[in-house]
Amino acid sequence: MFLFQRVEELGVGSNSAMSDIADYILEDRQRILEKSLQEVAQETFTSKASVVRFAKGLGYSGWKAFLKEYLKELNYQQRFEAEVDFSYPFTDRDTPAQISRNLRTLMVQTLDEMLENLDEAALTRFVNLMQRANRIVVFCVSPHTYSAQLFQRKMMTIQKPVQVVQAREMGLTARSMTPQDLAIIISYSGMNVEAEPMTVVNYLKSHQVPVAAITSAGTNDLRREIDTVLTLTTREALYNKIATFSTEHSLQYLLNLLFSCYFARQYEKNWVNKVESARELEKHRGRPAAIHE
Repeated sequence: MFLFQRVEELGVGSNSAMSDIADYILEDRQRILEKSLQEVAQETFTSKASVVRFAKGLGYSGWKAFLKEYLKELNYQQRFEAEVDFSYPFTDRDTPAQISRNLRTLMVQTLDEMLENLDEAALTRFVNLMQRANRIVVFCVSPHTYSAQLFQRKMMTIQKPVQVVQAREMGLTARSMTPQDLAIIISYSGMNVEAEPMTVVNYLKSHQVPVAAITSAGTNDLRREIDTVLTLTTREALYNKIATFSTEHSLQYLLNLLFSCYFARQYEKNWVNKVESARELEKHRGRPAAIHE
C-alpha cells in the first residue's frame, strides 16, 4: 500500500492519539513537511514521544525516516497529479454529465499510471508461469472474485483450466496443488498474513508451488515473499471513499492483459479454441420460441 493508506489504516486501528496524528497528516499532506516534530505534537495535542511512536508503528526508525519516505511518495503523486479525487470523483452538486466525465477521467488516469509503472519483465515471467501450469488457481476475496471469475471464463474459452477459490476453502485447495500448477494471489494490501488469501502463501512456497501475485504499490509482505508481482493502481483511500473505482479498473486491466499476452503466445491455436467454444455454447443457449400471429 501507499504510505498515506498505511497512515489511514494505523489511525483507524489505534488509540485516540495515533488517530489524531493520522488525521492531521491526511488532512493536508503537504503541510506535514513544513512542521517540526514539536509543532506536530502541539497541533495534534499529543507529545513528541507519541509522534515518534506513530512513525515506529509504520515500521520506521523515527520521525525523520518517516518524513523521508513520505516526501518520496508526495513527489510520486505530483508526477501523476490527479484531475479528479480518486476517493471522491463526484459530489452531490455534480450533474450526470459531469459525473460521467469525471469517471472517464479517473479511468483514463488509472490506465496512464498503470502503463507508466508496468513491469514488463514481471509480466513476461507471469505469462511464462501461466503457460507452464497444468492448472491455474486464483486466491482472492470479494470484491476481487468478480474480476477473477471473468478472467476464469476467458481462459476457459481457450481450454486453459482456471479455478477461483471460494472463501474458507483456500487452505484445502492449496493442499491439492503441485509444482505443475500456478497459484495467483490477489491481495490489495498484501499485509495480513493471518487472513485469506495471505494464509496460503507460506504453504505454497514450502511445497514448491509456483506463485505470482497482484497487489498494491508500496512495500508489503506479499512483495517480500514473491518475486513475480504486478502492481495495482491504488490512489484511493482505504476507508474514506465512495467506491473502489480505480482499483477495480486497474485489476480488470491487469487480468485482461494477462489473458491477452497468454492468448498471443499461441494465437492461431487459441483463436480456433475460442471460436469452437463460442459455437458450442451457442448450441445450448436455445432458440427463441416461434411467435404465432
